[in-house]
Amino acid sequence: FTPIYTGGTSGAGEQIIPVSAKGRYVRMHCLEKGTIYGCSLWEFQVFGYSTLPAGEGVAYGKPITASSVQDGNPVSGANDRNENTRWGSDTSEPQSWITLDMGERMDFSAMSLNWEAAYAKRYDIQVSDDNEHFKTIYEGKASGAGLQRFEIAGTGRYIRVQCLEKGSPYGYSLWE
Repeated sequence: FTPIYTGGTSGAGEQIIPVSAKGRYVRMHCLEKGTIYGCSLWEFQVFGYSTLPAGEGVAYGKPITASSVQDGNPVSGANDRNENTRWGSDTSEPQSWITLDMGERMDFSAMSLNWEAAYAKRYDIQVSDDNEHFKTIYEGKASGAGLQRFEIAGTGRYIRVQCLEKGSPYGYSLWE
């Protein structure tokens, strides 16, 4: 293994480390414990998309709307970078959508969705220039809660997740 980053943290929390390297395997080697216990991670994610910006991505804090909202889970919970908040749709809605306004026309090349237990078994990713006429650029499937990351190809000012089929008896819900 060749070291590509050496550093540490000042405590618990998310750490985003932009690096540039090529290889088949990635290893995180814990050199020093921060507590009396061992090293512990909630998630270890590695992204190979050179077209994605480092850090928070382009969706963070952009205006966001949804077809419905479940009490206590506002649509803003889906792009606030807070792992304790989420968007939840109304349970009675068979199909729901959530749309980001990017503020200007842009090219989309990759996307991530972090589904809560109320996930979409089937969904489409759609783009639009006017927030009325949408074009499907990706047909997605999820088999449960968790993070999905995938490449897409499309251009528009608005990008929408159109939830088509529920994966649970509840509505739809995204952490981010």
